[in-house]
Amino acid sequence: MPGLFFTDLWSMNYPSRILILFMAGLMVAYGSRAQQQKAADPHTLQAVFRSSLGNVLSDQQLPPSMMKALLDSTLVARDSAGHPYPVVAFNFGYATTDTYTNDTTGRPASSRNYLSFHFKGNRLDSVWRKGIAEKIKPGDILYFDRIVARGPQNHQYLSSPLRFTVE
Repeated sequence: MPGLFFTDLWSMNYPSRILILFMAGLMVAYGSRAQQQKAADPHTLQAVFRSSLGNVLSDQQLPPSMMKALLDSTLVARDSAGHPYPVVAFNFGYATTDTYTNDTTGRPASSRNYLSFHFKGNRLDSVWRKGIAEKIKPGDILYFDRIVARGPQNHQYLSSPLRFTVE
């Protein structure tokens, strides 16, 4: 009987065949996508720990001098009881706003530039710390996200992201 379906399919007019084949393709694609979504996606994990840079929590507006000093600090992840855990990796992003003169209008304009990098360990390396400390100015934004901490039994956990604005 498996051949009966294909015999009936080929006896239909051309637009009907195309529509049925298209619908069958959609069902296969939808089924495989649903199975893929069932697997745990590491990008959708909820943060278990709370992060800080040194002892400074997120969403702070800091003067450039304090931000420069904080760049030498380590990232710390703490559980709900306040116990610290070592950070093993994180993503760092740096957003700057630059002002320039628009060639067409002759008026000042601004553009936002982004730098980002993935780091292993619990702090920025010396090249990044030095480079950012030289460039930092009011309006810049520094963010640390995808912070991974090593918790009990050597398991890795996601920690909350950090964001600092230079005032």
